[in-house]
Amino acid sequence: MPKKSKIIITVLSLLLAMVSGYSIYLNLHTISKEEADEREEILAEAMPEIDTPEEEIEEIVVLKSKAGTYPYMYNVAVNKKDGTQILYSWADKDKSRVTRE
Repeated sequence: MPKKSKIIITVLSLLLAMVSGYSIYLNLHTISKEEADEREEILAEAMPEIDTPEEEIEEIVVLKSKAGTYPYMYNVAVNKKDGTQILYSWADKDKSRVTRE
């Protein structure tokens, strides 16, 4: 095989690897942004529903379950200082409101 053909194949292979890497990066970035938007949405809806006094709350976090169907895979957890936890999740698939579990 001539030297020129080897150079062209090498350059094309490098370009293909770069394009593939960039495509993977964009895909992961898009998924991360969508996940962040979902977390923010349920947290914003749950905050007005939390009726626990502020001094009893240790932290409020959004949890993503390993199993479940959209949008029920996200929950807002209110972890209290006494060790108990209160969960809030979407009441229906239309995400019209959150309910306390």
